[in-house]
Amino acid sequence: MVTLSPMDAPTGAKARRSTLAALVAAAFLGLALRMATVLFIAPLNSYLPDHLDMMAWSAYAFEHGAHNLYDFRRGSGVVARYRLSSGEVVTSPLPAHAYNYPPASAYGIWLQGALWTALDGEIVTRPVSARFRERIGADTVTSRVINTPAARFAQSLPSVALDFVLAAGVAALVGALRHASRWARPELAAFATTLLAPPILLDSAFWNQIDSWVSAGLVWTLWAALRERWWLAGALYGVALLTKPQAILLGPTLLVVAAALRWGEGGTWRRVALLGKSMAAVLLTVVVIAAPFTIADAKKPEGPLRWFERSYPETIARVQGGTTFNAFNAWWLQWMAAGASLAERDSAKAMLGTSRQTAGMALFASGIITALALVATRGRLRRETWVASAYLVCLAAFALPTGVHERYVYYCLPFLIALAALDRKRWLTPLVLLCVVGFFEMTSFGWVTLVDGAVEAGARTAGSLLALMTLAAFAYSLIAFATWPAPAAERSHPLRK
Repeated sequence: MVTLSPMDAPTGAKARRSTLAALVAAAFLGLALRMATVLFIAPLNSYLPDHLDMMAWSAYAFEHGAHNLYDFRRGSGVVARYRLSSGEVVTSPLPAHAYNYPPASAYGIWLQGALWTALDGEIVTRPVSARFRERIGADTVTSRVINTPAARFAQSLPSVALDFVLAAGVAALVGALRHASRWARPELAAFATTLLAPPILLDSAFWNQIDSWVSAGLVWTLWAALRERWWLAGALYGVALLTKPQAILLGPTLLVVAAALRWGEGGTWRRVALLGKSMAAVLLTVVVIAAPFTIADAKKPEGPLRWFERSYPETIARVQGGTTFNAFNAWWLQWMAAGASLAERDSAKAMLGTSRQTAGMALFASGIITALALVATRGRLRRETWVASAYLVCLAAFALPTGVHERYVYYCLPFLIALAALDRKRWLTPLVLLCVVGFFEMTSFGWVTLVDGAVEAGARTAGSLLALMTLAAFAYSLIAFATWPAPAAERSHPLRK
């Protein structure tokens, strides 16, 4: 047991007070920036379609129950305040899409509806324009008004709260890898960087998306695995899988975890068998969360697994038509080289004897195999490689396949921030590159414009530079991992050559 001398004790107390003060300052700044963005910038300036869908769903979920959210009719209208291309601000009904998120998200969306109801008591009736009358199927719509400060705040509050859970999880990852019992500079740096990273801030506060919901679950799942809390890891991963389909990106890392438990330091088959607890926890969590939806869907023509079809197969099918959706990656460069017209974004077109979509999946698979091969050989399956593999797989999922949306750069960032907090010299470069890319991704709907059915020239150049930065970050990261030295104990071990 290590004890402090009388001279050392004040120094330790001072350091703890300094860490706490910096932590509070980072939290206050992160919250202040988010509230300013939500209340003063997002209304009328942020992306409207996703806000429209989410608030229409939230009102329905709060009124009819989260488990009935899949009954929401496609085309149902909600009164929206928005700016026309002429600059005029109007208040008029717009049609929403059918609900297609997994069941766990439905509970969060119900909460958004509850917040909106509490914050905004004004319900208005507005006539439907001729343009949307057939889709909405009514002459008037009665609802609260979206794209107001109250509506944006109600939508963003759960995501903002989970930004803090995510930041704490990234710091916890760092602490688990350092075997630290108290936060110090690395944990503080991870927490503050996560809160203040522009892509993470803009995702929740400006775009009002729910990526922090699933990303927080993935980060804490990996933390629980590092701490060998297998039941908790499984439960957290089950929640993440039923929040957004992107949670599957952690799957290859869980294979790395299993391999490390067998062939890493101190590995045995008995340790691998402990993952059975996690598998059981995943299944139990999925059953418990999905049960109300399965029961509700059993009465519907689509059958008891309607929630599954809407959440996964239909969602995946929706993104298969395009090579890239403003994602600055390899397929953005291909699109620009092909002429940058909407017709040339078709992922079904032939390429190298197959379709672009198949070529993208092959490229993605090659990226994952390369990353995992580095983990298994150069990385020697040590604990740091669990985080590194999660980062590399999530980055590969953004940089290489077709059908990627702009926001998907988000998922690699928390794991990269943890790596940079541990080894700034090695991982700061890709972090800076991807934060720059992420900033422009989160605002791309405002500046990537079409002229005569093709991407405008300035956006082509800027997007291509950002795509090159993405690929450079991926290549740099592979090299950084390949040259990452093993800990001294591993380098000196006579059986580790």
